[in-house]
Amino acid sequence: MTIDVTAYCDESETPDAVFCIAGYSAPFAEWVALEEPWRRALEIAGRREFKMGACEGLAETQRHFISLITSHNLHAFATIIDLRAYNAVASAMKAKRYPGYAYAYYLAFQHELEMVALYPAMQKLATEERVRFIFDAHEQYGGKAETLYESVKRSEKLASVADRLGELSFEDSVLHVGVQAADALAHETMRHFRDVVYAATPAPERWQWRSLQGSMGFSVRHFNDQAISAFLRLVPDLSKLPTEGETVR
Repeated sequence: MTIDVTAYCDESETPDAVFCIAGYSAPFAEWVALEEPWRRALEIAGRREFKMGACEGLAETQRHFISLITSHNLHAFATIIDLRAYNAVASAMKAKRYPGYAYAYYLAFQHELEMVALYPAMQKLATEERVRFIFDAHEQYGGKAETLYESVKRSEKLASVADRLGELSFEDSVLHVGVQAADALAHETMRHFRDVVYAATPAPERWQWRSLQGSMGFSVRHFNDQAISAFLRLVPDLSKLPTEGETVR
């Protein structure tokens, strides 16, 4: 018996500094349980949707929505890329990637898929359990991301990941409280790595970041300069267009 696992994801970026894709995975029933209190909180706050960045300076509003996230059984997953390190090898990366797939979004997108695909096994769920992915709608990336997703699903080398991938869609965040929750995680993760982890002079950790770590599960991985250099050395030359069974990386 499957439990309909759903992962909601969003991205956050400071150009030429940090890129992040992050989100939450949980049984669909958990998302249903979050819907009503989240919508009620939006009504009280007088907002159509919650955006962490738009609520900067509204500590109590941020605190309330964070408490809704951490009080439900949601597992956080985040992928971060140091864009300064990535851009430093951009020409070499472009030469080895499929045309149009050299931007950091696609590396982060696939890595996020691979991380979230571990969730059913982490929760000891049935082998037939698949993860449905819902990303925030994005005209710039959606089409290529769908192609990348399908290539991963066909990959024999990534069979353990492919076997866990269900449906993929890109949706309006106003309609999905899960995407709004993912926005909060993506925004704070991006800020933490920009201002603390990768900063020459680290700023103090934000309370929002610390509070979000109260989630039931919290998995974060980042590509710094060493990781990006290692990735570039190991990734095969994929500069030709994909064929059946190949994976865009």
